[in-house]
Amino acid sequence: VPPGDRDTFDRLINTQPVSTAIHLGAGTFLTKGSTAGNPVRLKDGCSLLGSGIGVTVVKLADGALSGGIGSTLQVGTSGPAGGFHHCVRDLTVDSNFAAQPGAGSVNGISGVGHSFLVEDVELINLGSRAGEAFGIFIGNFDGSDVARPSHVVIRNCKVHKPWPESSAGFSAITPTG
Repeated sequence: VPPGDRDTFDRLINTQPVSTAIHLGAGTFLTKGSTAGNPVRLKDGCSLLGSGIGVTVVKLADGALSGGIGSTLQVGTSGPAGGFHHCVRDLTVDSNFAAQPGAGSVNGISGVGHSFLVEDVELINLGSRAGEAFGIFIGNFDGSDVARPSHVVIRNCKVHKPWPESSAGFSAITPTG
């Protein structure tokens, strides 16, 4: 992915088949993030594996979110009934909130599904002008899935350096369901 490219990373993520391991080398990978109108997300069963915190950075591009709520990285598309395992490991997620002037709030990693491992991930520059922002927000979301088991393991992760002008709350790490 060429430096400064705002489209290639998202296109590559969206075109991978389910249950794919995506390995990222050193560098900063720009994304437009995921919103209702721009669903950039790792498909069911996919893993995103970086080369280390501060070495591999997935960063929300300047001005990517013009309004509402979005996520820098969205994982999974189906509920826990699918039984897929997802993994995000060894990277930094930069929500770059200061450069999203119209956004209400930006989450770091959001995901829906059955099984997750988030390990050795740093989340920085989250922010909110309205509503709550989440660093890691994953698990069962649909009310019909509440009784289904889900498995969320979050290990050795750090959420820090929030946007200093935030006017709403933060939940750093929130497994749901």
